Amino acid sequence: MTRVYTRIGLLLAVGLATTVTGRSQTAGASFGACYARVTGDQVVVQWQTVQETSVAAFDVERKGVNEGVYRRIGRVAPKGSGAQYSFVDNSAFFRTADARQYQYRIRAVGGNEVYSSIMTVALEVAGVKKSWGMIKELFR
Repeated sequence: MTRVYTRIGLLLAVGLATTVTGRSQTAGASFGACYARVTGDQVVVQWQTVQETSVAAFDVERKGVNEGVYRRIGRVAPKGSGAQYSFVDNSAFFRTADARQYQYRIRAVGGNEVYSSIMTVALEVAGVKKSWGMIKELFR
């Protein structure tokens, strides 16, 4: 009887190890089309996935062209393989100089972390909008 339990325990242990290894090898995402565009006083970032496996979320990250580090500005829940996503960045114009470029990327979180291609947008801000944006930023 002890021998039967030992074999079952060994089979279960091997089965669990295989399952965990199999999941980690296939987890991640692959991106299709990715782009960002300026619309009025916001930047709209859109992307599509080709494949999603074990993705917990998508982080939208932004950095200035002359900055060294991307910062997370939002998080979007996954919908499944082949889905289309959209994120609106309302804060880009409030943190900018007269003319500035931002780079955006999407990071698939969970499993193997994967990054989208980099999307660059150029912002042109009128003096009045810039002043109003700076005033609003003081109260956030």
